[in-house]
This record gives sequence, C-alpha cells and structure tokens, in this order.
Amino acid sequence: MVTSKKVQNNEAAMADGAVKEYRHGLCMDVPMYIEDSEYCGEELGTRLTCRHGLTPKRRTAWEGPDTGRRFLGCPLEEEDQCDKFFWVDEPWHPRVQKTLEQMWHAVERATKLTGSKQYDWCCFVRNTKAEEEKMKLELDTADHISELELAYKKN
Repeated sequence: MVTSKKVQNNEAAMADGAVKEYRHGLCMDVPMYIEDSEYCGEELGTRLTCRHGLTPKRRTAWEGPDTGRRFLGCPLEEEDQCDKFFWVDEPWHPRVQKTLEQMWHAVERATKLTGSKQYDWCCFVRNTKAEEEKMKLELDTADHISELELAYKKN
C-alpha cells in the first residue's frame, strides 16, 4: 500500500467529499504512462476509486513535466479508461519541470527530423526506381526501333 501523505490526504478529502482531481495536458486527460516494475499493480487497501467504481492501478507518468511522477488511475484498458486519477508524488521542482519539458521538445524535434529524413529517403528510392523503369522502357523502345530499321533495310 502507498503510504504517501498525498494519497492519504486525498483519501481524507474523499471522506469529506472534496477529492481534488489533478489533470494534465491540453485535453485534460490522464497522463501517458509506462510500465514500472517498481510501482505497478492494483492499489490495495485504499478507498479511492475511479469513475467506474474500481480500485485504481499504480502508474508512472511518461510525458511532459510530470515524467516519472507516480499516480493512481483507472485500471481499465486505455480506450475504456476514465479521466479520474490521483497523484502520489508531489510536483517536481519548477526547474526540473522546465528541464523535462525541454527534453521532451528535443525528443519531438529529433523524431520529426528523423521522420523527415526517412520520408526524403523513401522519395529518393521511389524516384530512382521510376527513373530506372523509364530508362529500361527507353532502351527497349530503342532496341525495337533498331530491329524494325534492320528489317526494313533487308526488304
């Protein structure tokens, strides 16, 4: 069981009917998350539930300034998950958050650049194949014309 004061505070607030739901992202969605072998599985011994009334599952955020923060979220598969979740860890120091944001922007730029280079390579290969086919057709046509000219000269 998580002994974080944050979760205990959320449970106490829930008993008072004032649970604070933390949200992140442009669409106010649950953060993307990764499997973390050190923090996984169902959160046993808690009164917290998701909007489906299910016991939340342990998750580790994997996006933006919350990367690495642990939270409890809906245990259903992604397409069926509700948007209710509870942070276990406090927010990172603002300097760490800024660094994480910069890191993710660098990853995004590198991904776009790599994707652009792959696209350029695919276009190059496609154009090269088209040129090769065109040259082959031109050679075949030239051979055929030569054969016709030879046949015409023989007559």
